[in-house]
Amino acid sequence: MDRHEEYMQRLAALTPFSESNGWTALDLFSGCGGLSLGFESLGFELNAYELEDAYAATHTKNFQNTCIVKKLGVETDYPKANVVIGGPPCQPFSVGGKQEGLNDSRNCMPAFISCIKQTKPDIFIFENVRGLLYKNRWYLEEIGQELADLGYIIEGKLVKLVNHGVPQNRERVFVVGHKGGFEFPEDEKIKFTVGDALGELAFEAPEDGRYLTDSMDAYVKRYEDASKCVTPRNTHLNKPARTLTCRNIAASTGDMHRLVMEDGRRRMLRIREAARLQSFPDWFEFCGTETEAFYQIGNAVPPLFSYKLAQSVYDYLQLTEDEREEAKGNALEEELPQQKDRIKVLPSLGISMPFTIIDEYDKSEDLNILLNQALNILRDLGIPLSAVYATKRRREKAAMAFLAVCGVSLERPWSECIDASHGHKGPTTREIIPYINEHFGEKISSGSYDDIRRKDLRPAYQGGVVFNEDDVSKDSSASMNKPTRGWYLNPQCGPVVRAYGTDDYDSLLADLVDGVETLADRVAQQRDLNFYNVELPNGVSIRLRDDEHNYLQKAVIEEFLPRFGLGCRVLYVGDSSDRILFCDKDSFVDLKIPSPSTGELPDIIAYNDEKNWLYVIEAVHSANPIDILRKDRLTQLFRNSDVDPIFVSAFKDREAAKPFLLDIAWETEVWLTDQPDHMIHLNGDKFLGPYSE
Repeated sequence: MDRHEEYMQRLAALTPFSESNGWTALDLFSGCGGLSLGFESLGFELNAYELEDAYAATHTKNFQNTCIVKKLGVETDYPKANVVIGGPPCQPFSVGGKQEGLNDSRNCMPAFISCIKQTKPDIFIFENVRGLLYKNRWYLEEIGQELADLGYIIEGKLVKLVNHGVPQNRERVFVVGHKGGFEFPEDEKIKFTVGDALGELAFEAPEDGRYLTDSMDAYVKRYEDASKCVTPRNTHLNKPARTLTCRNIAASTGDMHRLVMEDGRRRMLRIREAARLQSFPDWFEFCGTETEAFYQIGNAVPPLFSYKLAQSVYDYLQLTEDEREEAKGNALEEELPQQKDRIKVLPSLGISMPFTIIDEYDKSEDLNILLNQALNILRDLGIPLSAVYATKRRREKAAMAFLAVCGVSLERPWSECIDASHGHKGPTTREIIPYINEHFGEKISSGSYDDIRRKDLRPAYQGGVVFNEDDVSKDSSASMNKPTRGWYLNPQCGPVVRAYGTDDYDSLLADLVDGVETLADRVAQQRDLNFYNVELPNGVSIRLRDDEHNYLQKAVIEEFLPRFGLGCRVLYVGDSSDRILFCDKDSFVDLKIPSPSTGELPDIIAYNDEKNWLYVIEAVHSANPIDILRKDRLTQLFRNSDVDPIFVSAFKDREAAKPFLLDIAWETEVWLTDQPDHMIHLNGDKFLGPYSE
């Protein structure tokens, strides 16, 4: 079976006319039915609610039950249900706005919460754009606490749909409220491409197709040149698609999805093609105009993922009350040891939260908010903040320089941001300094203008977010420290920045960055080259930073333990930067070993179940062999455990070990990586064993 056939078989499994599994569900703000299709295909009996006529008509046409056309509010009555799902529209209230949250009249989330209070389902799920994690994190926390107070464990996850059979680089936030024991669907290794999904459709050139005209081609070229695009942003058959949004499949925009025909013409997607990329089966029909159909597709949850989500919900509903209570207790024990007496919002799983540069600083609250907004925009545009700005002060100055280039301040909002398309003279580095001093209360010296270029603007420049007038004039002879050049926001980034805090921000951002290699991507690739990948005996893979200390740890895992560990299992691995890379917490509890603390534990701990031996290993590069004091401290650490410890100091070779030999404690072991088959026993009266009393 080829990949296209496999993908089509997955879509064929989606049918809303399956036999009932006995569980009931409500789909609020259902749209055309992306979430509903996954749940009904698994046998859930479902009632749907939707306000828009065309969306509701599509839902009614394709499902067993009629979609109820109704504006939902806190006063709406609902039938009882085991499950509540939905995509309630949430105004992405800017953190600089009123922040009325659940009290805002424009918001649909209170209606969703009201349904939960009324129906008391076993589990509920809502979906939203990833922006809910960043500039609107405060609102997500407000929602989570409100729902947690109803007695639910609240967990969220930023899901990459390409890891779940959807041929599209789409990301969405899914928040689940349950009573203990729910598991998110696991990622898949297979990633379907546009070609896998479309098959022969991609090569058809219908006469009535939407082809790019010469003027549209010219517009797209300007778009790609402005964004410094290396690879044309066509819809490539050998890759997953960029995120499908309402605008880039319905409208003739610079970032539209388009397929290249054999004769060189470029054609925009048809409804059926967009539907396949969103994982709707071919039998699914869309009501309304062509534009309304595209909007229904762009706003939908991909049914292939909703089917997997429904499977996770079904598995959860099969748990007994005792199993749920046990799972809840384990979650609280692990995540909230100080708050076992009540359900709280658990830390979100797999979610990257917004980057904040200032918690307490000598700035006003409003300015603090504005600076954080600037950094969040830079991060969203692919600038790896923590990698390129080492200190809070450096990040703060970068934010202010970016604001100066954009012409934004406390008096001038993001919606009035200017870019290179506005025909203005961009500020020079000498002019950026007085702008910062005037608008942000700084006292930066006028002689620091070169720092603006070299330190504050350089990451944004290398990331294509800003550029200077010499890039426009193609003056390659201009000196790099030329102080009179003006700096501009990339006109391709302008619409995104101006949309910050609005409904359009996330879709515009996705259109801009999907499929484009950002500075963050390049930095991450460079970092990946500086790590070892090491597989533990249990099959778990960890990454060790490429340095001499971690080289020793790698050798211990791959050379020492297979020879002398007698089939032991690794319980703990730290690294040279004092991070916990792997820890078997359950075994720590079973063996009565204290909870891990990087300051207390050795580099590696392994355990042989048959002999009850605990291997306590230090990888010694420049310090910390197991000397008398270290051995005494580790012995005290394991004093309440019944294990028999074996203490090992590992060195690269004899030359590396020589400075430490007089310090190493008696009744410990030494191992050298260049002589892996041999051990050195300090005052040992036995071959490799514990010296317990």
